[in-house]
Amino acid sequence: MTAIPTTKQSATSKSFIKRGRAERGVTVTQHPPIMERIAVVLVRPGGDANVGQTARAMKNFGLRRLLLVNPQYTETELCKQYATSAYDIVERAERFDDLEQALAGFHYVIGTTRRIGKFRERFCTSRALADWLLPQLAGDRRAAIVFGNETSGLSKPELDLCNQLVEIATDPGHRSLNLAQAVVILAYELFSRAADVSPQIDKHHPASHDQLQRLYEHMRRIYLEVGFIDRHNPERNMRVLRRLYSRAAPSLREARILHGILADTEWYINHVCKTGERDGYREMAGDGES
Repeated sequence: MTAIPTTKQSATSKSFIKRGRAERGVTVTQHPPIMERIAVVLVRPGGDANVGQTARAMKNFGLRRLLLVNPQYTETELCKQYATSAYDIVERAERFDDLEQALAGFHYVIGTTRRIGKFRERFCTSRALADWLLPQLAGDRRAAIVFGNETSGLSKPELDLCNQLVEIATDPGHRSLNLAQAVVILAYELFSRAADVSPQIDKHHPASHDQLQRLYEHMRRIYLEVGFIDRHNPERNMRVLRRLYSRAAPSLREARILHGILADTEWYINHVCKTGERDGYREMAGDGES
């Protein structure tokens, strides 16, 4: 019978393991600064233990900013016990009444979901997320990773606010993960790649989340006016348009040009279609923005 090896390690074996980890890029002396550009957003979190464990997972992998949307828990001693030395993240957490308000200022918003459906096609794996997201975080660009309630997850309107969805691969027979487990998996994937990634500095400055939301609201108003989208179910068409523009990732200038096109359309409706007058042109504000 082969003896079960003990956990005691010799100095040689410890050195070998340490060297092996360094060769694989696992050993990190300090958290990569790029991790500070990523925030964790919890929507309607309901468990003190889960919030505490989430904070601990974040601190393990260099994430520092926690946003809480309509939290359903009360900060008890239990939360503090599970957070241990990461409770300062809970104490500094920013609180919001709704998700759209919380996401203002972020350039990349990633929603987590385990449900696959007709309107949930923007999927990437947890590993692919790190490869795609980290190179984008140059300059002042910021990303938010959004996690839903432990029981119900994120709703359709909440997922509509995300420009990318991520799925963590699990056994098909048991797909559900604990909130803190999901956070730690994504945090690890990002952290393990962060030291090797250099953000791409380019002239393409992406429109922020709130800037895109204003564009979508402008589209919705004009498209309802011209009858392009169904008045009884406008979100069906708008969901498709959001997916289209999320893939395109328009810059701030491009978003302004699209606003200008919509403003000209609105002017034409009000000035020409309703009055019959075809003379004159609407005065433009720079870059086609109204």
